[in-house]
Amino acid sequence: MTVLLRAHHIEWDTDGEAVHGLPTNIAIEVDLRNQEGWTDINSQICNQLSDIVGYCVLDYQLEGFDIEADYALKIRNAER
Repeated sequence: MTVLLRAHHIEWDTDGEAVHGLPTNIAIEVDLRNQEGWTDINSQICNQLSDIVGYCVLDYQLEGFDIEADYALKIRNAER
């Protein structure tokens, strides 16, 4: 089973370098099949985030994510 989540409050490992414009939240897909616990899931999340941005992850938080609701919210905010 694959779930869509939003990683937010992401802290990137920039080795102390001041890097501007790094995203603080990203939608990700997590495959829960054949996972043997939180360590496997955490590795999958960190690898996916790192692949997207190019920096390793120090910390993040997760929440459920509904892509259709997110799109509707973006359209609504753009109309303002």
